[in-house]
This record gives sequence, C-alpha cells and structure tokens, in this order.
Amino acid sequence: MERFIIETTYEQPLSGLNLPTLGNNWPSVELEQLLTHLKQELEQGRQLLSEQEEELTEYELTIAELEEKLRKAPDSELLTLEMELVKKRQKKEKLAERLTLKRRYLQMQEVFMEQYRELLDNKPFNPELIDQNSNLDVKFPGFEAPEPLNSSAHTKTPKKPWWRWTVIIPIVGLLVGVVVKLPQSQLISQQLASSLALSPSSSPVASNAKPTLKAVAALGYLEPKGEVIQVSAPAMMDGLRVDKLLVKEGDSLKAGQKIAILDNYDRLSAALRQANSQVKIAQARLAQVLAGAKSGEITAQKSKFEGSQAELEGQINTQKATIADLEAQLQGEKSAQIATIQGLKAQLDNATSDCQRYEFLYQSGGVSQQSRDSVCLKQKTTLEQVNEAQANLKRIITSRQEQIQQAHANLQRTIETVKSQINADKATLQATAQVRPEDIEVAKAELESAKTAVDKAKADLKLAYVTSPKDGQILKIHTWAGEMVSRDQGIVELGQTSQMYVTAEVYETDITRVKVGQPAIITANGVTKQLKGTVDKIGLQIGRKNVLGTDPVADADARVVEVKIRLNAQDSQRVAHLTNLQVNVIINPSN
Repeated sequence: MERFIIETTYEQPLSGLNLPTLGNNWPSVELEQLLTHLKQELEQGRQLLSEQEEELTEYELTIAELEEKLRKAPDSELLTLEMELVKKRQKKEKLAERLTLKRRYLQMQEVFMEQYRELLDNKPFNPELIDQNSNLDVKFPGFEAPEPLNSSAHTKTPKKPWWRWTVIIPIVGLLVGVVVKLPQSQLISQQLASSLALSPSSSPVASNAKPTLKAVAALGYLEPKGEVIQVSAPAMMDGLRVDKLLVKEGDSLKAGQKIAILDNYDRLSAALRQANSQVKIAQARLAQVLAGAKSGEITAQKSKFEGSQAELEGQINTQKATIADLEAQLQGEKSAQIATIQGLKAQLDNATSDCQRYEFLYQSGGVSQQSRDSVCLKQKTTLEQVNEAQANLKRIITSRQEQIQQAHANLQRTIETVKSQINADKATLQATAQVRPEDIEVAKAELESAKTAVDKAKADLKLAYVTSPKDGQILKIHTWAGEMVSRDQGIVELGQTSQMYVTAEVYETDITRVKVGQPAIITANGVTKQLKGTVDKIGLQIGRKNVLGTDPVADADARVVEVKIRLNAQDSQRVAHLTNLQVNVIINPSN
C-alpha cells in the first residue's frame, strides 16, 4: 500500500515525491476540463501576484520618500516619521515573504500542468520535472491510497491506478487554495512562530510520530490592570453638568482623589449650612426647656391671656352693634318703601276711575279717542310704578336679611377664634409655670433629628465631588467643565497603567494548549522591540472575536477565549501610553 504525506507547512522538502504514472484509459474530455480549470486557477494566481508586486513597488517608493523626509525633518517630527518608517518596512517585509511563497507555488502549479499536458498528448510521464523542482521545499501530506478491493497476499496482480487521480487532484486544489487564499493573519502568526523556532499552531500533525506542542498565535490588545474604567457622576443624579474639572489627561491619581466638581455643589452646600443652623436652634430650645420659665415670662403670658379675654369681649360687642344697625336699616327702608307703595296704589285707583269714565264717554261719543287714550295711559303708568315699588321692597328685605345673617356668622366665628386663642394662651401660661419631662424629651428628639439632617446633608455634598475609585492614570477626558455628564461615556477613563496586560483572543481549538504561567511574546506596529509576558488568567467562556486583523477574508465570527497576559515591569512602562493598541501574541506551551 502506497502512502502520500501532505503538510501545509513551508519548511518541508519536496524531494522524494514521485507522482504515480496515470493510466492511459482516463477520458480525454475530462482531462482537458481539468487542464482548463488548472490554467484558470494559474492565471488568477499570476494576476494576484502581479497586483501584489505593484503594491510592493509602492511600498518601496513610500519608504524612499520617508527616508528622504527623515533626513530633512526637524527633531520634533523625527519620532513620528521613524515610527511610520518602521511600520512601512514591516509591511513591506511581510508582503515580500508572501510574494516569495506565491511564486514558488505558482512554479509548482506549472510543473503539474506540464505533466497533465503530457498525459493529454499521450506522452510518457516525466518525473525529472519534479526532481528538478525539488528545491521548492514543499511537501504534501495526509492522503493515503486505499488497498485495491481484490488484493491478496497470494496473488501478484498489479495494483490498479484508478485511485491515483483522487490523490493528485486534491493536491493541486490544495496548492491553489494555499496560494490564493492564505489568510494574512496565518502568515503573520507563522512568521512570528518561525522567529521563535516554533511551528505555527494551525499546522496539522503530519505523521504518526509523537507530536510536539506548537506555539499558539493570536491577536490581542493592550490594556491596563483591571481594564479601563469609566468614572461618572452618581447614578441617581441625572442631568448634571461638570462645574470644575480638576485633572488633565495623563495625570496620575490616588484612590479618593477629586476628579471633578458637579454643578449641584452650591445647592448642597447651602443645604448643609441650613442643617447646621437647625442644630443650633434645637440645642437652644433644649437648653431653654432645661432652664425652666422665668418670672417675667409667666407675667407676660398672664397679661397676654387677660388681653385675649378683653379682645374677645370687644369683638363680640362690635359684631352685635353691627347686627343692630343692620336690623334698624332694614326696618326703616322697609317702612319707607311700604309708604311709597301705598301712595302709588291710591294714584292707581284714581287713574283707573278716570280711565273708566272716559271710556264710557268715548263710547257714547262725548269725548274723542285721543282724550280717552291720554287718560287711560296715566292709569297704565301708575300700575307699572306700583309693581316696581313692590319689587324694590322685596329686594331691600332680602339684601338686608343676608347682611344680618352674615354679621351673625362673623360674630360666631369671632367668638370661636378668640376662645381658642384664650385656651391656647391659658395652656401656655400653665406650661410656662412648670418644666415637664415630656418637654425635655421632645426637645432632645428635635435636636437628634437636626443632627441626622446634618449627616445626610454631608453625605449629599460628597456626591457633588467625583473621585477616583482606585489608583490609576487619566487616559481620556469625555466631559469638560460646563458640559452635561453623559451616562454612556462618563467624565473620564481611568486605568492602572503601572501594570499593563495583553488580552489575547485565542481560538477555541487552541485554548487547551494554553496554561497559566506560560511565557508569551508580543509584537505590534509602532513598538520596535518585542514585549514579554506571562499568561496570568484564562477566560471561562467562549465569545465572538472582537479584535479584527487586516485580512479581508478572516473569519469575523470566530469563537475565541480571552487570555490575560501580564507584561513584565520594564515592558509595561514602555507601552503604558498605548492602551488598546492591537498586538500579535505568541504563547509558547510547555512540552
């Protein structure tokens, strides 16, 4: 049984690979289709290679321009230009390595295409082409030809070549896939791993030999110890503004140090002063109760009591006189109106008699119609005056009676009010003359209540200060003096940059090879030297990938586990100002 070893690593030799001779019974049409497909794949690979060669040329021109700028730049711009130059050189080197790999694989594709052409032309298989290209250093493991179904130890029938295409076709497809779609993140991980003399974590085991643990590559980001926290106003105080901002970006703070003062500070300070005043009043009241009443106070209270009684009698007499006046006015107006009505009724009787007489004369022709109408009109006028006078009499009676009733009600209210005042003054007089234990207890309770109000006002005033919850450094300011505090962003971002960590997102398939205490090496654009750290904590749940590289075909929905890596002290200081910087991580498992 023949065996073919397939590996997707870049450091295994091709020497020894001997493609099996294909049978002459393969259909020419299908062979032509296969050759056409390989040709298309090869053209696509060449087109991609050409585009990336142009991109490499652009990088070289950009690097030359940056080097020229660096020679002429002032000191203030040197650091920025140097960092940009390092980043461009790193990208150029990575691209150059990728191009080298792709050229080698394209060359290998051309070798296979030549073999298929010979088959199509019925030419003999030429293994020398493979031997001539054995320096391509590529080995393809993984496929093993099955034993023929009718093979036997007692027969010497040669093995049929029907399965050989099942080996060759996947090999070519694998080559094309590696050349065209090799993710950039995998290349970066392999380059980092090769610098440590380690195999990439994604390389499968190639044979039955005892496997060795591979380095784990992952993307991650820098963050301070305990992560970055947002410091904001208390949750129950919405709608506040920052009155004074007491820090600036980069300041180092101690736990409890003030960061900002909110605009409710003046109001809460006034509330505290008022609460302190109430304490003093309650203390004076208690002292007064304990001292007892003075003789002058008792005399004054007695005088007040007697004055209330005299005031009651005076008010009652005044109200009664008002009622008598109203009743007298009612009687006089009523009598005058009745007399007026009686006079008008007498005039009405005379006018009625005259009207009847003239009506009779008019009927008999003794007077004219005009004379009759003139006399009868006076009768009607007098009747209207009588009706009006009677209505006025009713209105006068009703109005005066209402006034009298109102005066009686006022009198009754006055009596009740003054009596209540007299009773209160009497009780006060009696209380003043003695000190009761109940009064002392009430005064003490009032004092305790005032002191509690002071404690509450002090606690409320503390909420007007925004303080640092722990030691750390101000990384970013979101809310400045005069601005409304945002519930989403808070006022500042704070982090303990004295100790930096890397949060690496390790694929769920690699997490079993990561242990606490393993060493790790971290690289990043903008950081010229490698960073070193130790695995400090491994996450307990699997989530979606948050850190995305530059590879457009990378799986954005990959499932990962967060691994915390503690940087050593020296490297922590180097990157203390680079929170959230994306990094490349290599974790070296122990054997």
